[in-house]
Amino acid sequence: MQTITHVIQDSLGIHARPAGLLVKTAAGFASDIRLTAKGKTVSLKSILGLMTLGLKQGDRMDITLDGPDEAEAAQALTAVLP
Repeated sequence: MQTITHVIQDSLGIHARPAGLLVKTAAGFASDIRLTAKGKTVSLKSILGLMTLGLKQGDRMDITLDGPDEAEAAQALTAVLP
């Protein structure tokens, strides 16, 4: 199991475009990938779940990866984080 901690830098937060990119990237891996922010946890493979969090600039999020390709998934997600 791996965890990525990230503070959102984008002044617009996580809006449709970066959310779509994160979900598309996560969906390409077999591992279970979950995002925790603001006291809630959602699947990072669900755009609806991600958008309901309303993440803004400065919000902290933790992405937990668990599965056979978690290292590759962590690397790919780190590359697209806003």
